[in-house]
Amino acid sequence: MNADEIASTKSEIMTLDNTAPSIDIKNEGEPSPKTISFGLQLDEVGKAYCIITENSAAPDFDSIKNDPNVITLDVTAANQEFTSANNNVAQGSTKYYIHCVAEDDESTPNKSAAQSKSVTTDVFFETVVATVNSEDSVDITVELSLNGAFTCTAFEGHGI
Repeated sequence: MNADEIASTKSEIMTLDNTAPSIDIKNEGEPSPKTISFGLQLDEVGKAYCIITENSAAPDFDSIKNDPNVITLDVTAANQEFTSANNNVAQGSTKYYIHCVAEDDESTPNKSAAQSKSVTTDVFFETVVATVNSEDSVDITVELSLNGAFTCTAFEGHGI
């Protein structure tokens, strides 16, 4: 075989990608009463799909991808970090779960299993006003950031 024959028989060998993307969900700051922010990173190019729910059990791939409230992230480079937020969180002091799945950019995508992370929202006091009416009477007005409960305890003899 001469050099020309060897050169004409060379071809590029492609390695098949049979591995689903790896997902890393990160907490991004403290959750507020109505917003949960999170970070996400994939180890390869593809798409990530995330939902936020009160259910700790992660749905399957298609249920997450087709959820009407899905957050879709296009990952254009491996290990690229994304930050996203859901502003539709309904209640404070509630544990929520971020469930994410991902698929790579292969013609027949490799699909990951769901990864989950829990976060708890907080209820904040918007306004607390105490009005002293007399030695024996105090009116307390509390405005919460969301519907919730407020507990107040009075101790006799400790003054106001």
